Amino acid sequence: MIDSSSSLDSALEYARKLREYAESAKDDLLIVMRVYFEKPRTTVGWKGLINDPDLNGSFQINKGLRIARGLLLEVAKMGLPAGCEFLDTISPQYTADLVTWGAIGARTTESQVHRELTSALSMPTGFKNSTDGSIGIAVDACRAARSGHVFLSVGKEGLSSIVETEGNPDVHVILRGGSKGPNFAAEYVRDAGQKLAKAGLPQKIMIDCSHGNSQKQHQKQAEVAEDIAKQLESGDTANYIMGVMIESNLVEGRQDIPASGPAGLKYGQSVTDACINWETTVPVLERLRQGVRGRREQIHNYIKNIIEEWDLPGIAVGLVRRDSMAPTGWYQEFASYGIAKADGTPVTPDTVFAIASNSKLFTALGTGLLVSNETLKKERGIELDWSTKAKDVFGDLWELWDDEAERRTSLQDMLSHRTGLPGHDVANIRSLRYLRPSAEFREHWQYNNLMYDSLAYLPQLLLNESFSSYMEQHVFGPLNMSSTTYSVAEAEKGLMADGFIHSGQDQKLGLNGVQKPIVPFFLRPGNENDYAGSAGVLSSARDLTTFLAMLLSTGKHPFKNRTVIPPEIVEYTATGTSTFGNPKLANFPELSVAVYGAGQIRYSYRGHEIVEHNGGVPGFDSWVSRLPNDNLGIVLLCNDERSMNALSAIKWRLIDEIVVRAASPNASLVDWIPRYKAIETAAKRRRATFTPRPKYPPLPNFPFGLPERRVYSHGAYGTLAPCLAFAPREAGTRCQAVLESLPVQRILNITDFSVPTFIMPLTGVWTTYLRLSHFSGNLFNASVLWTNAEARLEEGLGAY
Repeated sequence: MIDSSSSLDSALEYARKLREYAESAKDDLLIVMRVYFEKPRTTVGWKGLINDPDLNGSFQINKGLRIARGLLLEVAKMGLPAGCEFLDTISPQYTADLVTWGAIGARTTESQVHRELTSALSMPTGFKNSTDGSIGIAVDACRAARSGHVFLSVGKEGLSSIVETEGNPDVHVILRGGSKGPNFAAEYVRDAGQKLAKAGLPQKIMIDCSHGNSQKQHQKQAEVAEDIAKQLESGDTANYIMGVMIESNLVEGRQDIPASGPAGLKYGQSVTDACINWETTVPVLERLRQGVRGRREQIHNYIKNIIEEWDLPGIAVGLVRRDSMAPTGWYQEFASYGIAKADGTPVTPDTVFAIASNSKLFTALGTGLLVSNETLKKERGIELDWSTKAKDVFGDLWELWDDEAERRTSLQDMLSHRTGLPGHDVANIRSLRYLRPSAEFREHWQYNNLMYDSLAYLPQLLLNESFSSYMEQHVFGPLNMSSTTYSVAEAEKGLMADGFIHSGQDQKLGLNGVQKPIVPFFLRPGNENDYAGSAGVLSSARDLTTFLAMLLSTGKHPFKNRTVIPPEIVEYTATGTSTFGNPKLANFPELSVAVYGAGQIRYSYRGHEIVEHNGGVPGFDSWVSRLPNDNLGIVLLCNDERSMNALSAIKWRLIDEIVVRAASPNASLVDWIPRYKAIETAAKRRRATFTPRPKYPPLPNFPFGLPERRVYSHGAYGTLAPCLAFAPREAGTRCQAVLESLPVQRILNITDFSVPTFIMPLTGVWTTYLRLSHFSGNLFNASVLWTNAEARLEEGLGAY
């Protein structure tokens, strides 16, 4: 926060310089210009522009108020926030609507009147420590100002009034040093933070570089700022420090008001406290920027370390949080790491990733829009609610293996994964009747993509409109999510990333595979609709932060005052209806038990509530998370299918830094990397631990050649035609063509040829082949395999 002088021309010149610098530094610093109109005095002296605008003892207060408000208006028109110290308890009625930040000085912090005044102010306000340097009265002042008060004052009409306030939640302490010496060093910051925590107050501290901290030597402000920058970089006290104050002007030093009055003043020099000049101010601010970047670099380095640990190609990060100071009302920040494509194209905030099961929330919201569609009710006589039975909506399309589930399943059951069906991940709504359930209807939560894919048929059934067109019209378009689509063809024309997999991995054999890009994408133009509801959305970090801001606004457009999704739909889809995962035990001590609503998981992390989902398809992983009570949204996208734990570790670190330490700056940072590495190591160990095939296994009760001579069929899985590998056969047969194809040859290269093995094509979302290796008697080990080799050949891309 920067000081201005009593000269309006010099103040505006300073504001223009500061506005230009603030724009260039906005990614690191939020700069507020100190426009002080009142000067507290230990004894007597000039009391400021409002009290005596002509600096001659004429005390033209009416004129002073007009000048003050006029100057604040001019500064506001530049787009520069202004800060003021509030000394008089009446004048804020004339200026407070133009003030972004307020201060209560060291001489008035203990005043009950000023604590009551602060409780009525509509902006963040800092209380300075006492003139001797102790902070106890400032802490007490914060506690008092956060509470509501009733007191006698003057209303907006200028009449005596009884004023009732609600309290100011955004108060903080300012360390300004005192007669006992400076208090800007880390030990004082840490002590102040502990005192605030003990008082149950937010541990946010501003440091005044001037006054007692500079020992009233204005040049020493740069030394104080240097120490603060080092604290920001060290991370020890960085989370306590929320701002600094600097006394700065166009010209260095200060001057007394000459007997000749304003005409004798030096242009651009303070008539109160001595200031550093503009040429000194810029390097001081630049050093503070370095400190901020140094602190941020700790997070960047953590993410880079994770990328190296997991050998990931690229990651896009998006953060969004409501911020009244931002031009749009929302603060958005993006970070991009690594490559989007095999050719080295870098990841950017606009790189398009497959967000996989994070698509489910879009499907749930689309279903909610149909539930709230009044036209369906009035013109077509179709009335939907969350409890509407699927059979009543889908008609003859809806047939399940289990009669009770077929009869009783509602839209909510489909959204909450409680139909009894496991994750078959094959076919579509027309083949549900062929899929055997693995649990009773509503017995427990079982993840199932097919229910969401089935719900994507609703717009076509009810409105004769495709699901993708419906979502474009009602969600993507209104939010201007211009990079978001269900169309693979459209995404591949733009900034679609290459997904990466580890080709040839077999954890049973200890093969990690070779990292290769999936080109083309595993879904091809024309077959996206079958999987649109569960995993079809292709989007970018930039678009998804806008989407999260809408959700944090309970359905309102974040930048325009209009509703995109009715608030009751946003709330309903986030409300848990099924217990997710282990219903009795959380995975880690920082986590709570989780519930599942409609395309969203809800639980708490270190006392902070999270609503989120993750997603993974061949080549891509994602997290889309929001903390509704902390007003924060996080998007994490990666073009590697083995990155889910890595992205989780990044998510927790961001939450620790942004939210947990905001509440408790000395809270520990949980190191999730070794935790997830231990989980993955244990998982590999389990997969590599298996019952060995007997040395002399009994043969099956049928000849190995028999299955190849037969064709098996299933209503959902289609035709299954096994081919016996490593066996002689006549040329030109079906199985010869299958076994000599490029993808199968690659499969056979990592197959034990001493074991009788069948290969059969199996077309599914994540499958292209099924491998059956003989174990003993009529038992075979089954391996599900996926390859895009055929798709590459079909599209003229050649073999890897």
